[in-house]
Amino acid sequence: MVSVITFIIGIIVAFFTFFLLDNYFSFPVTLNILICYIIVLIIMYLTTLISVNATRNINKLEKLFKKNRKHPYYSFVYAISNKDDKRVITSYRKLIKQKKYQSQYALFTIIFSLYFDKTLYLGEEVEKIKKSEQKLYYRTLIFIKENKLAEANKSMKAIKKKWMKEALLAEIALKNGEEDIAKRHAKSALKHTKGIQYYTLLKTYERELSL
Repeated sequence: MVSVITFIIGIIVAFFTFFLLDNYFSFPVTLNILICYIIVLIIMYLTTLISVNATRNINKLEKLFKKNRKHPYYSFVYAISNKDDKRVITSYRKLIKQKKYQSQYALFTIIFSLYFDKTLYLGEEVEKIKKSEQKLYYRTLIFIKENKLAEANKSMKAIKKKWMKEALLAEIALKNGEEDIAKRHAKSALKHTKGIQYYTLLKTYERELSL
């Protein structure tokens, strides 16, 4: 997903860096080349990451998932978004076995369980989430799934992120059978998010609310 412009910028920065290293430092040429190569890779990675997280272009996001279809994280998110039960299970199993995702085990387990409408013992998993607002969001979502709407409304008051609050309000409206209100909150949630989160919400709302 690296654009031509990003590639050109990377090459220009690499040449400029090489010029500075070659003229102002006494490093070996091979080390200068290695440093430039690393810088280009970092620029491309960061530019791609920023681009993905800032887009609402569904085709661009679909290409991201297609390109990374064997990657357990992207496979898991894609399966959750498009309600592919079998793929959700297989990608989740692969995901939690990878060492780099061990710190997010609780989060992925909560998402996996809620996907299958299971909430047993999730309260314990929520407490393991490190990010406070993320913890509040999933705690509230669990309350909603368990029809504890009074607790959900109380918990939601501490949430500041607009998309989270609107997404939760949409869930509450759905629980109350208020589809028009749910659609209004869903549209607002989409308006306040981008990237992969936008993709997941959009696909869910297309399926559940016919947006």
